[in-house]
Amino acid sequence: MSYSLVAKRYARALFDFSVQQESVEVVYTSMQQVETVCRESKDLKKVLKSPIINTEKKLKIIEKIFSNHIDQVSLKFLLIITRKNREGIIPEIAEEYVVFYKAFKNILTVILKTTASPGAELKKEIVGMLGEKTGKTIELVEEVQEDLIGGFILRFEDYQYDTSVVRKLNDLKQEVAKINLYVKGF
Repeated sequence: MSYSLVAKRYARALFDFSVQQESVEVVYTSMQQVETVCRESKDLKKVLKSPIINTEKKLKIIEKIFSNHIDQVSLKFLLIITRKNREGIIPEIAEEYVVFYKAFKNILTVILKTTASPGAELKKEIVGMLGEKTGKTIELVEEVQEDLIGGFILRFEDYQYDTSVVRKLNDLKQEVAKINLYVKGF
């Protein structure tokens, strides 16, 4: 069984439990914190995946790091996961919980890549248009990517709308290459 499938199952169990306990929001906030800490701390990831560090030490490390920053349901869950020797997939479990939460709350994350930060009016227009088209609450994540030269890339779910100058230049190169092949054929 793949680790992503295992992480998804644990995240689903935590999500279902948090729904029963009416603590979905609190656990969501905690899982965001866990995800952030794991993403930003390479040392923590190494500790969680290390076969050399014993379970008791890992339990103490997790308690030390998270006990004052996340809710008790989430902390107990992390400790249970660690006792079951699944601590190496804690970052993936946290990510999957966030996915379940967003689906539950009907939230669509949209990534907007531009060469410079868009103005408030444009962001409002994008959020409004996509919210109307999808029927979901839009969470807009902005990424400034100067190498696009101009235009923008809008990405959500399995869709990507690319109007960047880089894309247009690449398309033009491909067309010129096709013309060259056609001309050489004569």
